[in-house]
Amino acid sequence: MSGYMLHRLQLLQELERIADSLFIDSSDTCAHMRSFWSLLSTDMSFKQNVLHAYPRWQIPFWQGSLNDVFLVKPISTYELIGIDGSQIYPDRHHPISCFLINMGVAHITYGLDHSVVNFSSTPHILQGFTYEDGTYEVSRTVVNCLRQELELFTAVTYAQQETNKKDSLVLVDGSLIFWHLQSSDVRMFERFFPSYVHSLEQIREGELAVAGYISSPKGKDLVNVIRFALEECPDKLKNISAAMKNTDIDRIVDTALISAFLPPFHRSTVFQYRSSLADQYARLSAPYFFYLNTGIEIARIEVPAWIAQEQLIIEKVSDFIMDQ
Repeated sequence: MSGYMLHRLQLLQELERIADSLFIDSSDTCAHMRSFWSLLSTDMSFKQNVLHAYPRWQIPFWQGSLNDVFLVKPISTYELIGIDGSQIYPDRHHPISCFLINMGVAHITYGLDHSVVNFSSTPHILQGFTYEDGTYEVSRTVVNCLRQELELFTAVTYAQQETNKKDSLVLVDGSLIFWHLQSSDVRMFERFFPSYVHSLEQIREGELAVAGYISSPKGKDLVNVIRFALEECPDKLKNISAAMKNTDIDRIVDTALISAFLPPFHRSTVFQYRSSLADQYARLSAPYFFYLNTGIEIARIEVPAWIAQEQLIIEKVSDFIMDQ
């Protein structure tokens, strides 16, 4: 019966005990970082240092200047295919290990005179999971990986069928950087990573734009640029560098850093994700990302290289997402 009721007085005492570590004023740290960022954005030699560096942290490369921002204008005529899967995990108390993956699609056509909306869902009930070596295993991780695989398979289907590809976008919920596989065992990586990348390649061959939308992102790729600069900064940045070393940047995420210079309805420059994982993607499907201020939140948008490297396509993708 220990979980029957919550002792509220003791709960308040516990919250008070750790309040100093939960609620920290990071405004000074953010101010230093933003000043540092502005100076780095004008230093072309720093950009070259990053390009040729092998730092301790995961650091992206970028197009143009760090401070570049671009106005995004919502577009009125296009097609949007939104794909998002959900799941019910296996019940460990049930003797048969089965689980559900439901694939939901919203296909919306926006026109000058009228719009058309089609919703659909396809349930998949699966019993277990078999590796190539015949071993049998079911876990939440496996279910999550299978769900993402089905999401990408669904996107491939639209890439092969869609006729109005010039003004269409497949939008998936979540990342196109399959970082979760880095923490998986080798069998999991070898089973799912090639499948994911193959799907991205099929979407590219079908010439249908695809992007991943991440709401309330917690990424620290741009913060890591600051980390690198603190170690490798030029002499003219030493004053700010000294101030930064006395602050705690571990609690800062990218959105806190760029919120100072990314106005509503604008996107940041495009960043190239660089890591040993990114190196294993097909070249034209390698992951890139940018941040988009929707007016409500700063979202992280991830796209494959073939989109990121084409200015007109990246502008259309930004326009479509902003309209959403």
